[in-house]
Amino acid sequence: MPDYTVKWPLEFNSKGSGFAPVNQENIKEIAFFNLKNILLTVPGERIMYPDFGVGVKEYLFEQSTSPNTTEIETKIFNQVNTWAPYILIENINISFIENQMSISIKFSVPSADLSDVLNLQVDL
Repeated sequence: MPDYTVKWPLEFNSKGSGFAPVNQENIKEIAFFNLKNILLTVPGERIMYPDFGVGVKEYLFEQSTSPNTTEIETKIFNQVNTWAPYILIENINISFIENQMSISIKFSVPSADLSDVLNLQVDL
């Protein structure tokens, strides 16, 4: 079974490469990790990849009473298609309550026959 990457944060493993691998058995970890990174990274924050990330925390500072969820959803779809094309987003629900944003993403990884939901709470 091939290894896709190493676990993050790095975990030392005396077998093989020296770090605990992530492979087909724990592909869900990779999907969750990549989705969270895409959502929470502010565009321009990642060196050499200025277009990477959605920067969802920035939407908490919008002056309007209800930020445009369609714009956020579109940005999420585009970023995931670009940076994690192995993930297929099926549905996104975004809600705002005071200074908190709740994001629920139903996704699948067809190549691994995996389907799950990422729930993320973002606040100040």
